[in-house]
This record gives sequence, structure tokens and C-alpha cells, in this order.
Amino acid sequence: MFASKQFKSDSARLAFLVWFEFSVYGDQIECRGCVLHTLIGR
Repeated sequence: MFASKQFKSDSARLAFLVWFEFSVYGDQIECRGCVLHTLIGR
């Protein structure tokens, strides 16, 4: 019972970390795209 509960919290934490890293990484790529677009536009 405890093991499955621990596993559930660990998997939830892992999923959150993956989502967080992905969202931060995605924002960085989007920001770079905006900068490149601005530089090319000039």
C-alpha cells in the first residue's frame, strides 16, 4: 500500500518536472525565434 502511494507521488513529481522543463525550454525557443525574426526583419 505504502509503496504504491510512494510510486504515485514520485511519478506525479516526475511528470511535473518534465512539464516544467518542457515549458521553460519551449519559452526559450519561442523567445529565440522572436529575436531571430526581429533581426532578419531589419
